Amino acid sequence: MAIGIRKKVIFISVAVLFLALAATTIVSSIFFMREYSAALKSRAFLVGSILKYQLEKLLKYDIPLNDLVGFDEQCQEIINNYGDITYAMVVDINGRILFHNDPQKRGEMFIYKNIQEILQNQKQELQRYNRNGEKFYNFSIPVQGLDNAPIAAIIIGFPASLITHKTALMVAYSVGVAIIFLTVGAISMVILLQFWVTTPLGQLLRAIMDIRAGGTDSAQLPIIKSKDEFGDLGRAFNEMVLQLRQSQAQVQNYTQELEFKVAESTSHLQEANEKLRQDIQVRLQAEAALRQTTQKLQTVINAAPLAIFVLDLEGRVRMWNPAAERIFGWRQEEAMRQRLPIVPEDKLEEFQGLLQRAGEGELLTGIELTRRKKDGSPIEISLYTAPLYDDQGQVAGTMALVADVTERRRAEEEIRKAHESLENVFASSADAIGTVDRHGHITQWNKAAEEIFGYPFEELREKRSVDLFADPAEFKVMDMQLRRRGYLRNYEISMRKKDGSVFPCSLSIRMLRDLDNRATGSITVARDLSEFKLLEVERQRFSKMEAVGTLAGGIAHDFNNILTAIIGNISLAMLDLQINQQARERLTEAERACQQAQNLSRQLLTFAKGGAPIKKIVSLKELASESASFACSGSRVNCQTSLPDDLWAAEADPGQISQVLHNLVINAIQAMPSGGMVRILGENLVVETGSELGLDAGRYVKISIQDEGIGMSADHLSKIFDPYFTTKQMGSGLGLATSYSIIKNHRGHMSVESKLEKGTTFQVYLPASDQKVTQQLQEDGELISGKGRILVMDDEPMVRKVLGKMLLAMGYEVESAQDGAQALELYTRAQDTGDPFVTVILDLTVPGGMGGKEAMARLLKIDSQVKAIVSSGYSDDPVMANFQSYGFTDVIAKPYRISELDKVLKNTLSGWK
Repeated sequence: MAIGIRKKVIFISVAVLFLALAATTIVSSIFFMREYSAALKSRAFLVGSILKYQLEKLLKYDIPLNDLVGFDEQCQEIINNYGDITYAMVVDINGRILFHNDPQKRGEMFIYKNIQEILQNQKQELQRYNRNGEKFYNFSIPVQGLDNAPIAAIIIGFPASLITHKTALMVAYSVGVAIIFLTVGAISMVILLQFWVTTPLGQLLRAIMDIRAGGTDSAQLPIIKSKDEFGDLGRAFNEMVLQLRQSQAQVQNYTQELEFKVAESTSHLQEANEKLRQDIQVRLQAEAALRQTTQKLQTVINAAPLAIFVLDLEGRVRMWNPAAERIFGWRQEEAMRQRLPIVPEDKLEEFQGLLQRAGEGELLTGIELTRRKKDGSPIEISLYTAPLYDDQGQVAGTMALVADVTERRRAEEEIRKAHESLENVFASSADAIGTVDRHGHITQWNKAAEEIFGYPFEELREKRSVDLFADPAEFKVMDMQLRRRGYLRNYEISMRKKDGSVFPCSLSIRMLRDLDNRATGSITVARDLSEFKLLEVERQRFSKMEAVGTLAGGIAHDFNNILTAIIGNISLAMLDLQINQQARERLTEAERACQQAQNLSRQLLTFAKGGAPIKKIVSLKELASESASFACSGSRVNCQTSLPDDLWAAEADPGQISQVLHNLVINAIQAMPSGGMVRILGENLVVETGSELGLDAGRYVKISIQDEGIGMSADHLSKIFDPYFTTKQMGSGLGLATSYSIIKNHRGHMSVESKLEKGTTFQVYLPASDQKVTQQLQEDGELISGKGRILVMDDEPMVRKVLGKMLLAMGYEVESAQDGAQALELYTRAQDTGDPFVTVILDLTVPGGMGGKEAMARLLKIDSQVKAIVSSGYSDDPVMANFQSYGFTDVIAKPYRISELDKVLKNTLSGWK
């Protein structure tokens, strides 16, 4: 054992020696390296300062940096004096090496340090860098020019290996000396430890080994003589051995008693361990089942389409499933341990109330609320909650299940709007709409259906739809088609009203089916075709009347041409001074009859086409008197006129107004088949703004036609001006409608008042004119002679003939053409020969040839100053009413007298020379 201790002592001594050597090496290395580094820095600074002094001395002579002759030799000489310095160089501000003790380095770039940074620091600095795997030190000194601005840097360098080599030499010397001294100290320490420590410990060890081998009784106690700590240790050991010998006997007694008790306790412990093992097994099984249940529940919560979250009593989120993230937008880490983020600011009070109810253990089911998403948009939800309890049975929180019902709400709103729209259509439709169940009973019935069929819905609850059809056989045919096709559209069939009357009806029916495509009934839209059928009859009648009107228009045109020839010849005959007075009176009567025929012709044209009025300044007094006298002649009715002499003139179409007055008088005569009195009244009237008559403010002439006839009912009065409405068995229903249209075209108004058996009064309002009615310039037979050539274009030979005679009688020269093309040719020839026409009279309508309208357009291109008069038997043509818009100077409607022609010519030629 002593040998083992000695080995340890030797080992410890060697370890101490090694640590001492290592510490010596490290300390000496650091010391010598610092010393040599400081020495080299001093040398580098010295060399750099010398070179800087030399360089600044050269720069004082304003020598450029790139032309410092001899500076490199000075650098080399200085470096040779300091063997530790490896290189010295001068670098300009751009990093280019201007001078180097190695000529091959000149012109290269200094890449181991940013030269700008060196110059900006303006202080001496030591840098370290590696080149080709070897470490170097640079000592940089900025150089300033004459303006004290840095212009270059002097860099002194030496390898780091120089310091390392010298340091290694000094460290080796120091370590060698230390090894000698430490070795001697270690040997001395081993000898002393052998005498003072190892020998006493050896004796103590032998005594311990004896105790271990044979017990305390056989152990030989060590003899301790020293009085140091080892001696005290030996004596304490001897005392301990003696005490152990005494205690050993006691321990043996205790051991026997303990073994008996241990045996007894072991039996009880084994039983308890078995029971504990069984309890642990049961608990492990329960924990496994609970873990599986928890995993399944978590899977269900994560996979649930509903948002599921748990709140504590303060409303903070304790669980937040993926559906909640998807629906509301907040991620789990954003929502956890925060107040429920989905509650808008204006809903906090509502949320607190719900949270309180849930905290009291109340179950909330299907509560629909408005909440918000993360982006701030509102969301409609349906809320279900259940309380969560702790171990003591107290409510610890709330679990909430939330369904997004935004789309459902939107769909419900759209369905509601659609239902309202359908209800509005159902209620406001003019067509009858009803639904029928699969047994044929009527289940719905709108207001229009009640009006059309006459049945209130309450009376139809027990009726079948077949009862509304006039012919059961027709119903069966329709029902078969409906069941085969599933729908009918615009199916015409006869229906029966409550009063038993039958009427034509158009049905559109569609079968209603459930999800299994089984027929549950039908919906029907019914339209009463009675009015449509009447309109169809009226349309056919109107078509016939239109054809008759076209024929009447053609007859009126030809009739006007004939009347033009007759009236023209009568006018020419009356110019003959040799005829006696009796013949002249007969001619006058014939002319008056022709004028009445002219009025009839114009009525035919108005009936045929209507037409814009050809307005003139006319006396309504004369016009009304003549129309009434002509209409009442030959009848059993007397006519009484009350028309003041100061009755205002009107700007109107005399032919059309005569037709209106004639129609109204004829209507009054027909209302009094047994005779009676027709009164024609006239008055001047000023209409104020906002009048009930619907007229513009201004002056009007009012003509009233009163009869003593049978009168009309209020129902008839509302339709009296409708086309084709008549109360007469042989009437056409066009007279009053035409008259009403004529007055409206004159910007006037027409009204009627009537009572049964009390007679009828028609009022005609026409705008008054500020102008006076002008008399004819001369009477027949007193024409003023004219001069000049006049071109006449008309397709009727007899019109050309009589018109030519009339113009010759007035002193004009005449040339005639049968159509517009011939007229253009004659007009152009006259222009070229220098003998132009003073005016042109153009017939408006030329069947199969160029008419007056087209001819006038071409004449204006030939001669923009042409004077032309338009004439036509169609006085309703728009060109006649607006002749100036088409380039004509004046207008004259057929038929006309020579005096009327003379007046038009004088107006046309008044400015011609």
